This record gives sequence, C-alpha cells and structure tokens, in this order.
Amino acid sequence: MKRVVLLCVLALAACGGAPKPRLPADLAREWRAAAVGCRNHPAMLRASVIAAINRHRVPDALQEPLTSKVNALASGTCDPRRARELADWLAENSS
Repeated sequence: MKRVVLLCVLALAACGGAPKPRLPADLAREWRAAAVGCRNHPAMLRASVIAAINRHRVPDALQEPLTSKVNALASGTCDPRRARELADWLAENSS
C-alpha cells in the first residue's frame, strides 16, 4: 500500500502537482484599474496592496513580486510603462 501511495505522490509531483497561486479577481481588477488609469495616487495603491497582504488575501508566493512592482510605480509620478507592467502582471496572476 505504501508503494502505491508513494507512486501516486511521485506521479502528481511530476505533473506539476500544486496549482499556481492566484490573486483574488476582485483585488486584481481594482488594482489594474488604479494602475492603468492612474486614478488614485500610487501611494494609495500601495496602501491597498499592503492592507490586502496584512489581511492574508495575497498568496505568500506573490507578495514580493507584487510589492516590488507597486513600489516601483509608487516611487514617483505615475509612469505609464510601469503601470502597464503592473497591470499585465496582475492579469497573468489573478483568478
């Protein structure tokens, strides 16, 4: 029996096993709109991201890349290139 379980675990690991972590769709939509439209000051976007992280709504694996992109955008005025990069990343990493 142990061999069967071990073989199943190995087979699942070879297939990729666990699904890729995803951001909640509602947060990703809100943040994409804020980034692309520069509707809110980038510091407000950063505050929203930090609040979501603190509420455990952002998977651990996505926290560092998300905060890096948001911090880059919030480091000055709204840079359209950085805003687009963040929006694209959010689209790729949301459910």
